[in-house]
Amino acid sequence: MSAWLRSACGCWLAAVATVAVTGCSAGIEPESTSNESAANESVASTEGALTSSSCVTSCMASCFCDPDVKPTICKRQCQADCQEACSVCTPSCACKTCGAADGCGGVCSAGSCPAGQSCGGGGVANQCGCTASCAGKACGASDGCGGVCTNACPTPTPGLIDFDLTPAGQPLTDATVVNTTYQSWGVTLSSIYCTSTGCAPASAYARQSSGKNGTNNVSLFQTGLSIFDARYGAVEASFAQAKSSVSIEAQAVVFPEQLSTPVARPFIEAYDAAGNLLTRTYYPAYGSPGFGSWQTLTVNAAGIRRVRFSSQAPGGTTPVYGSFDNLRFN
Repeated sequence: MSAWLRSACGCWLAAVATVAVTGCSAGIEPESTSNESAANESVASTEGALTSSSCVTSCMASCFCDPDVKPTICKRQCQADCQEACSVCTPSCACKTCGAADGCGGVCSAGSCPAGQSCGGGGVANQCGCTASCAGKACGASDGCGGVCTNACPTPTPGLIDFDLTPAGQPLTDATVVNTTYQSWGVTLSSIYCTSTGCAPASAYARQSSGKNGTNNVSLFQTGLSIFDARYGAVEASFAQAKSSVSIEAQAVVFPEQLSTPVARPFIEAYDAAGNLLTRTYYPAYGSPGFGSWQTLTVNAAGIRRVRFSSQAPGGTTPVYGSFDNLRFN
């Protein structure tokens, strides 16, 4: 039975209980005018003591008292029942945001959150957040929350700079500066960038989907095409310790509108600590087997402290651009 219905019946029960215990009509209102006046004052006093809660006020207004039951007894029973009923709070979170007050002293653990977020999704209860998801996704794919997935990334191999992963195994995004990315392996990258006014030291960048097998490659351009030739400069790798063998994978790229037979070729060259050229290796010539495919260019010499790679750019000939990936060293 609901508390409000109990309050409506409470006066009847109170009257019956009073008669049963005393054997008289102690619960019946006397005929005395003075007693009736006192009783009314008592009822008014009881009503004044009630909480100002709108719930209790509404409940009391619906309370029914039998005219044969003493008003003070009935009203007190109504008060008790109504206060009990109104003390049971029903949280309300409809149309409220995550973390809003639920009307009962708590907060809403569900509710409206921005698109892509859920209540508690960021790992903090009662706050909107995003739940990252990498199940079945490739290395470097978006985790849905502004990050990248690393669960499918291969373990980096010291001595192989693929421009896809850092030494810690974190994916490299497009246009990332990689000058100091591999310094823990003793390698510093840079570029020589050339314009019509001259050449100057500049940064090297990891570029997305331009490398071997659709992976990252390395470029002196941060935006646009990643392929380049010596007219625009070269990429360099410097070693903290001398190496005896260094290689880079290269692919020659010739645009279809070539005007003459290409003669330029991608290359890698090695230098010692004093800046002396030690050796140079070229890509296969145009028309030779392997031209246009990925080829490994290797320089072998004692005391290699720096390598530079680009593609030749003799004047007046069809440009041959180079794409470069997977720098290896012993």
